[in-house]
Amino acid sequence: MKTGEVFSPHSIMTPAATLIPHCVMRYRGISASAKLLLACMIRHVDADGKCCISQEALAKEIGLTRRRVIDIIKELVAHGFVRQVKPQGAERLRH
Repeated sequence: MKTGEVFSPHSIMTPAATLIPHCVMRYRGISASAKLLLACMIRHVDADGKCCISQEALAKEIGLTRRRVIDIIKELVAHGFVRQVKPQGAERLRH
């Protein structure tokens, strides 16, 4: 896997386990909360590499506030671990 490639964990994931890439675990530039949120997001990635779960649902799943999830997503984006694409048109109604 190269930097910038979309990570799709479907071929190596099981329903009972969440995988965090080793490079993420070793990386000291992001918080432990960011690593936990990334693991949660990985569980909800589709085959195209898109995470389609609401910020509210992410917050509930790992016991954080929605505001904290938003801040952590910004942290993950700033360090290049995720790309954030704002929904457009009818997609906005689903979020």
